[in-house]
Amino acid sequence: MINYSIYIASAQPGTKKDQITQTKAYGSAQVHEVLNLEQFAKHITDHGCAYDEADVAAILTKATN
Repeated sequence: MINYSIYIASAQPGTKKDQITQTKAYGSAQVHEVLNLEQFAKHITDHGCAYDEADVAAILTKATN
């Protein structure tokens, strides 16, 4: 699950606060835990993946190199 918060900011970055006429809503991801490769592979296989941890780790390694 990805947790995020929404914040409102100026539609044009760099605009002074008293000169803002348009705003936009932006999402910001909330990081609660950082996983290493082995932990991430286990997390994926624990959620219904057809492959085992070694296969998932190999795919992730290949995809990031």
